[in-house]
Amino acid sequence: MNILHISFKKSNRNNLFNNLLEERNIIVTEYDFFNSYDYEALVNDNYEYDALVLGSQGGGSAAEDGLSRKGLCGFNYINLYNAKGRDEEKHRLFKLIQKYANIPILGICYGAQILNIFYGGSISEKRDIKKTGYKSIQLDTSSPLFKGLPSDIDVEFNTWYPNVPSPLSNIIAVTKKDNAVAAQSFPNNRYSLYFHIVHGETILHKVIDNFINIVEREKNHIAIMKVSILGLLFGLYVMFT
Repeated sequence: MNILHISFKKSNRNNLFNNLLEERNIIVTEYDFFNSYDYEALVNDNYEYDALVLGSQGGGSAAEDGLSRKGLCGFNYINLYNAKGRDEEKHRLFKLIQKYANIPILGICYGAQILNIFYGGSISEKRDIKKTGYKSIQLDTSSPLFKGLPSDIDVEFNTWYPNVPSPLSNIIAVTKKDNAVAAQSFPNNRYSLYFHIVHGETILHKVIDNFINIVEREKNHIAIMKVSILGLLFGLYVMFT
């Protein structure tokens, strides 16, 4: 299986996520959207990937980002959608998502914000620092993404911008304290997680296994559809020749 990982600043957190995929025999190709060389390579990459991961912006620690703590809170990558003068970047990003319209997508943190807005949701301009850190959330374990996970679990939120969920989404996780959206599902096997899964309880790695299973099922479904279409075409050919 080959997964494309579009990150928004390469970081240790994104590396850890890639490592978890590779431990599961997944081939990962990562591009940094905000890196001009990576972006050019990404646009010209016509490989047919099995799934897309929209990763985080990588704001792990101030030392990691080369920023002061104050600078980290104002990191302009975090809130692209309310930043002035960045319409071209928004357009390019949406165009990339359209390019991979037929494969499952997992958006994490910043990537979750992107998917929500892509599907018609919105995001606040103000970051709520009080909602960062480890929080208790409640999962909808009927979602295939959370199969086998406990319904209550503590997770890490690195950044938090209050959002209005897309009308096309189903809310599949909320914070227990204030019922804020923590995860969504969208049409065509697309999911968003506003929290990280590489830190905290290792049982969260089950999300990766579940996403891989979702991708496998989608691949099998497409293969069956192709065989069915070929069989139909062959039958029509025999009928009319």
